[in-house]
Amino acid sequence: MKSINFSTGIREYKINEDESRVIRINLSDLNMGSRIEEMKEKINALDQKYGSIKKPTSKQLAEMDSSIRSIIDYAFGTDVCTPAFGEVNVMSPVEGTPLFRKFFEAFLPALKADVNAMKIKKPEIRPEVQKYLEKPQISSVQPIAALAQPCSQPAGIDISSLTKEQKTALLAQLIS
Repeated sequence: MKSINFSTGIREYKINEDESRVIRINLSDLNMGSRIEEMKEKINALDQKYGSIKKPTSKQLAEMDSSIRSIIDYAFGTDVCTPAFGEVNVMSPVEGTPLFRKFFEAFLPALKADVNAMKIKKPEIRPEVQKYLEKPQISSVQPIAALAQPCSQPAGIDISSLTKEQKTALLAQLIS
């Protein structure tokens, strides 16, 4: 089977220098920003739901873990949680902060820097194609006023007898 290779905008991030724990994010995904904003809203809603519980039960912790994992994976369009957290509950405290928040403290600045560093390159156009993309020079020929007016005939106006310059002038008048 033949392989097709092209740049897809995917960037890889190792978790704590571990080659077996790699996150692959498509930086060129134009929907990622809105999904990240949606993720923040959903996590804030979960915080409202569970935040007042002083001592959550193991069932509640499992529900939070499952919900946050699905929200994060959806936001990035790929499985981020398995390489980042493994089987550890994302609510596990690390220095008094939930594990997933510690992850984002490290990950989001790196992700933002990489997205900002991406540059959209102007496509290279082959010389034989360039002539078809050049803008036509609009001549100084006056447009034919009668043809630029709305037509009362249902069949339209026959412009086949116009010269190329007249057609260009008519088109320029219609699109301006």
